[in-house]
Amino acid sequence: MDPVMQAVIGFATAWAILILAPGLDFIFVLRTSLGDGKKAGVGAALGVALSIGLWGVAAAFGLAKVVAVSHLAFEILKWGGALYLAYLGGMLLLRPRNVLVEDETKVSQELTRDRALPSSFWLWFRRGAVVSLLNPQLGIFDLSAYAHVMPPDLANPVAFCLMLTVLQVVIVLPYHLFVALVANKAAVLLNTPWFVNLLDRLTGLVFLWFAYQLLQAHPPV
Repeated sequence: MDPVMQAVIGFATAWAILILAPGLDFIFVLRTSLGDGKKAGVGAALGVALSIGLWGVAAAFGLAKVVAVSHLAFEILKWGGALYLAYLGGMLLLRPRNVLVEDETKVSQELTRDRALPSSFWLWFRRGAVVSLLNPQLGIFDLSAYAHVMPPDLANPVAFCLMLTVLQVVIVLPYHLFVALVANKAAVLLNTPWFVNLLDRLTGLVFLWFAYQLLQAHPPV
């Protein structure tokens, strides 16, 4: 088998297995679709996919290496991501709701003011993008994974890395869109005060846990 094709297949398999594990992006999309509707869930999924693509492009052109080798850049992103996750988690813990969205365009009056904006798609698109962009571990993963699978003496390593980036987005986006759509269907059956309140509080705790885990991260030596 051609070495490039072998490397692509190996990377795609590893990436597919990795995203199946419920991580921050998965939980973010799942909770958004459950709590804020289909449009919000799709927006979150697209925002996450955009950031994954941007980290891949950064790795392909060597920009992500700045984060990996610069302690200051790594710490800025790490603390920014942790504080943003802590903010989202704190809002869910302090102001949990009792009802889910009433439909795709109207949000319950019990939502916080920024979550009650009419364009829930763009609101959660931005939030999904920010959550992933402020996670420096994504860039470091791409750097190490691309280097690991890259065949020796490759004529155009940048093009190869960009191909892997496209592959990442092509795999992760349909999966997260599927999660968003299925979760939204389930929300119709789970729209009870106790469940919605519990969902917000548990998600808040999960976001705080991810914020703590992000603070424990260190740049590669």
